[in-house]
This record gives sequence, C-alpha cells and structure tokens, in this order.
Amino acid sequence: VLFRSQTSLVVQQGNQPLSGGPTAAGLVSTIRDLVSSDIVTSNVIQNLQLHESSATFLQRVHVHNATGSAVITLRVLDESSSRSKQIAQELALVFTQLVRDRFGQTSSTTQSPIQVSVFDPVHTIAGKAQPRVKRDLAWGALFGVLAGLLVANLAGVRRRPARMVDRRAPGSPPRRSGHPIHYAGGRWPRWST
Repeated sequence: VLFRSQTSLVVQQGNQPLSGGPTAAGLVSTIRDLVSSDIVTSNVIQNLQLHESSATFLQRVHVHNATGSAVITLRVLDESSSRSKQIAQELALVFTQLVRDRFGQTSSTTQSPIQVSVFDPVHTIAGKAQPRVKRDLAWGALFGVLAGLLVANLAGVRRRPARMVDRRAPGSPPRRSGHPIHYAGGRWPRWST
C-alpha cells in the first residue's frame, strides 16, 4: 500500500505568475522538466539519507502541470505517509532554492528574474494509493496473448513449403492429365491438370 503526498509550485517572473503565450508555456515546461534532473534528485537523496539511486527515486515522483498553467504539481508515493510528505517537502525546497540560485539573480538584461515558489504546502492526499493489481494483470494477460499469437504466426511463416519434385525418368514424355504430382516427403493426393 502506497501513500501520496502532494505540493504545488508556481513559476513566477518577478512577483507575478507566468501567464499566456508559447514562450511562457515553454519556460514552465522547461522548469517542470528540471524537477526531475539529477542535481535535484541527488540533493534530495543526500539530504534525507535515502539509500537509492536517482532512477529508483524518480519512479515514485510524479511531476505535472496543466497546459498553459504556471502551476507545477509534485506528487510523491511512499509506503509511509510521513515519509512521502517529508520527501515532497524536501523536493520542493531543494528545487526552489536551485532555481533561485541559478535563475533568480537580477542583471542588466533581466529586471524580473524567474522564481519558483511553493503555492500549496505539502499535504497527504486522503486515502491510500493502492497498486492496481487487477488492471495490471489484465494488461499482462492481453500482452501475453498478443505475444503468443505473434510467435505462433512467425513460426507458421518460417516453415518452408513442400517442394515439388518431378520423379520422372530423364527423357520421359511430358506429364499428362490424371498423373499424380509427387512432393518431397511423400505423395500427396493432388492431381495435375
């Protein structure tokens, strides 16, 4: 049984959330992808002293944002409710700090730097996120049947068809109607025309 904790971050330029236009959508999408970067995950793993790889860690972290929205939602699954909250909180803190350090500085070209702020604090989603065993078994059975049909079909295609062998003696007259055709591996009851 797995528990889900969730937090929401908002991508801002200065003090205003990014809104509208393909440039803003592309920037939010890029920021969303950075949540799953190795620098973020390795910092969270190190800070919480988790004994797992970044790839394993990311299997239980889900990052989402709706199209055109500046809000990024982080969800963490864990066997412990308190640990899922702790991981989600650390992930949000590490990420917002890294964005502030890398993109949050004002310069001569940037008067309103990019920032990420926690919009909705970490909370556990009511109920438990249980594995969908029946659905997973159904998909497994379907793929098993399809794989079996594919293998059977390929095995049927790979069989060589029987070769026609002319067993007449050299110099014999041509075959006439009513004479059987002989195949390698035996005589089949099929007549030539």
